[in-house]
Amino acid sequence: MKQLFMLLMTLVLVAACSPTTSSTDSPSTTAPNNAPTSTVDTEPIPTREGGDAQITGDPGSGFGFDLSVDGDGFVAVASGDNVALEFDGEGFFACENSNTYAIRPSTGALPLLTIIVPADITVGTYTIGDRNIMASVVTADNAVYAGIINGILVLDAVATESGQRVTGNFDVDVSNGSNTINARGEFDFMTTSDTVFCR
Repeated sequence: MKQLFMLLMTLVLVAACSPTTSSTDSPSTTAPNNAPTSTVDTEPIPTREGGDAQITGDPGSGFGFDLSVDGDGFVAVASGDNVALEFDGEGFFACENSNTYAIRPSTGALPLLTIIVPADITVGTYTIGDRNIMASVVTADNAVYAGIINGILVLDAVATESGQRVTGNFDVDVSNGSNTINARGEFDFMTTSDTVFCR
């Protein structure tokens, strides 16, 4: 039953991560010398100060959580809408399908917090909700908060093979359609020989 639930959650998140385009989307522009220039290069780097996100703190500094397992792990809190959750795990990083990774405190037990990133993501600062970067919280009573209101993800290290670190922090507001909660945390852990990588 737990595996079926995880499969359903993964499918919901993958569907939510599917890219959409409109007639106004433009993947590239042309520089004066007719060399293509990506619009990604001109996008502002999200910050916790100002902008639409109104998230406080210093990007890249984390939130001062005490990582539990000798400096390794994934710790986070989620609160709001009568929700008060704490997450404290060893950290989980795995390919969820051929093109996305899931970053979680642990493997699949409720309550569950998941950050989904594209398989080709690199170190950097990202707006959660852009570029197929998603987040969700599922409470112990199966309330799902997966609608992205705003958020930031700072990745300081991303593993591409076993024995490498996955390090970063995040702050995101997610909605269940009528109510919003905030989830924030940080992670710093090593991938293992059991880690499944997207190839």
